[in-house]
Amino acid sequence: MKQEPTLANRLMKIITGLTLMVVVVVLVGGQIRKRSAHAAVAERVERLAPMSLIPKSQYVPRQVSPTTPHNVSLPAGTKQRSLKDYYSRRAYPGAPPHIPHAVSKEMKIKQNCNVCHEKGGYVPRLQAFTPVTPHPDYVNCLQCHGLNEGPGLFKETMWEKMNPPALKKSALPGGPLQVPHSLQLRQNCQACHSGPAAMVEIRSPHPERVNCIQCHTPDNSDKPFSRSIK
Repeated sequence: MKQEPTLANRLMKIITGLTLMVVVVVLVGGQIRKRSAHAAVAERVERLAPMSLIPKSQYVPRQVSPTTPHNVSLPAGTKQRSLKDYYSRRAYPGAPPHIPHAVSKEMKIKQNCNVCHEKGGYVPRLQAFTPVTPHPDYVNCLQCHGLNEGPGLFKETMWEKMNPPALKKSALPGGPLQVPHSLQLRQNCQACHSGPAAMVEIRSPHPERVNCIQCHTPDNSDKPFSRSIK
């Protein structure tokens, strides 16, 4: 004679089934969140310099610098930015750079600089990648970024440039490098430190890690950190 399952057995089966369902949902949800996070990082890196704009026929694989995250493929003759170029376009370290290219009358009125400088990309006319602005929400660009329209535009002065900050300083030997500049209007570290438009000397070897100041702390004091033993 077949014995009917008791209420306790039924409850046990229901609880077991619900537990298995919860475990499956947690595991699948974790995988989906992980894939979404990876996709978000890849999208952010691609947004800095969309490589799809470059015809495949122009790819020339070569190692740009030891600090390059991986072997990159660049069009032949691509100009790589250096820190020398970076500082030559600024009146002092941290100053807004002047505009090194021609600016049309229409562009002066519309100031649609973000068409190129918000997402970056390759510019065949200039044979270079467009630097990405760290503050695309500021759209009145010519208020700070002046035009470089030739010599004789300004009068001579006694102005002397400050020396740029020292690089590759860390609190401890082998520790993360410190940030040698102010973060005002430069909170988006990847704008300058990631992608083919970044200066080769300071290009990040790990652009997928986007929470930079978790490890790289600002170097905003001349006094070394110390703790009293009292």
